[in-house]
Amino acid sequence: MPTAYDPRRGNAVVAAALAEWKKSVREPPEGDPGPIREYLRTCGFSHPEKYRANGDRQWCGAFAGFCLVSSGVRPEVVEVKDIPEVGDLASTYRLWHLANIMPGCLITRAPDLRPGDIASVGRVGKFRFGEHIVVTSSRPTPFDDASTFDTYEGNATGTGFGGLRYEGVVRRTRPVMPSSSAKGFIFGFRP
Repeated sequence: MPTAYDPRRGNAVVAAALAEWKKSVREPPEGDPGPIREYLRTCGFSHPEKYRANGDRQWCGAFAGFCLVSSGVRPEVVEVKDIPEVGDLASTYRLWHLANIMPGCLITRAPDLRPGDIASVGRVGKFRFGEHIVVTSSRPTPFDDASTFDTYEGNATGTGFGGLRYEGVVRRTRPVMPSSSAKGFIFGFRP
């Protein structure tokens, strides 16, 4: 059972994600790499200034970590560690370890997701720990095989501010149930 949900913390994480979304953060060359470098810096990635173009780094976890730190989570929780098995938000694998070493932080059932939780999403038959890290902005309802949940995501293609479709910080609706073609819930993290 995950740690009790704190709506103030959850709302603060969602508010941080919404604020970044409203900035229309886009992958270069369409967008400025500055905000993405800040996400990487916040999470302790080495040489964030080297991020210049799409593909230089996978930064979905750095975006989620930035939102957590903006909401008051201690920066050392999300910072990249020297030993990958220690856990951080640099990859879905590392996030899995982080969620497991912090008592009560692992969410294994999609119905337990709440706004502001961090989730790993992936497809059936792909990576055991998922493929992408997102910030949940809604709770899956109603809960059945067709359930979905809303997200804010970095390093993704989806709906940007103003309804434009681009790659960067976007909104998405994800299915709860992963398939071979759609990334769905794998596990969640609530610090």
